[in-house]
Amino acid sequence: MKHIFLIDPIELLNIKKDSSLHLALTMQSLAKEMNVQQFSAYLLFKNDFYLLNHHQFQLSGFEFSGEFDQDFYIENFSLGQKVKFKLEQQDTIHFRLDPPFDEVYSRILWMLRMMEENGVKVLNSPAGILKNNEKILAYQCENSLPSYIGSNIEGALSFRDELLKMKTEFVIFKPMDMFQGMGVRKVSIELDDYTQAFNESLVTFKQMFIIQPFNEQVKNGEIRAVYFMGEHVGSILKVPAANDFMANIARGASFRSYDLSTKLEIQLREYSQNLMQEGINWIAFDVMGEYISEVNITCPGLMVELCKAHKKNLSRVLAKKLLSTL
Repeated sequence: MKHIFLIDPIELLNIKKDSSLHLALTMQSLAKEMNVQQFSAYLLFKNDFYLLNHHQFQLSGFEFSGEFDQDFYIENFSLGQKVKFKLEQQDTIHFRLDPPFDEVYSRILWMLRMMEENGVKVLNSPAGILKNNEKILAYQCENSLPSYIGSNIEGALSFRDELLKMKTEFVIFKPMDMFQGMGVRKVSIELDDYTQAFNESLVTFKQMFIIQPFNEQVKNGEIRAVYFMGEHVGSILKVPAANDFMANIARGASFRSYDLSTKLEIQLREYSQNLMQEGINWIAFDVMGEYISEVNITCPGLMVELCKAHKKNLSRVLAKKLLSTL
């Protein structure tokens, strides 16, 4: 039973705290501990992924090794030899490519969907990812911020009129299909600033984008809640760095363990269990105040930070569930 982790080029990863590598190493270690027979795991880099439609699916991936330090960061990581293998129905491809969700990203998902339809397991399901946008998923929730999605100035100005009635002073402009806060801007709602930001966003994003009222509750932090196969794995609270407006760890936000309220935990669990019906098993929710701001399904991250905050390897929760299906 092979587990293949389809990831970005190694030089683009922050190896020390990469969630995909963390799970891969944890599964490798746990399989030995549990004496799981015929288990193997490989890293498959984006540029090595291909599809042959008239043959049994075959690929080449790398063996790997590494350890965890006392804070669960990865150390002594190394790639082993490259191995060619054929995919069988009980094998699993872990789709772990970071956005942007562009044409290349879509093509890889289409190729994976063909593999999935021929019996190879893919986590998260390409069909589920293609059907659902991470941000629109959040905006469909009852407790979501008022949001504009598009690239039409008339609609954006109409949305601005609504925000003025709400006494909004600042708005956020952000792309639909990026990650880690890339391209996000805080802008005054004054007409000149707003229209200038709109026009600049058209040039920068070259696609539809999102406008939302700036949520002042960000200063109190944003919750990252991780769910796997419908169950809560753990949560952290991300607090922005001084004078920043984004609770993003890549931008210097601090983090600590966080206990979800019973009401929020039940809501997120029900949401994740519904998404399981579409093959979406690994989800990272972002929640700010009472608003769900994002439902991360393409490449949910921050597992190392989650482990450090809770002082235990929570990747084992995912690994045990995956190995129990073998």
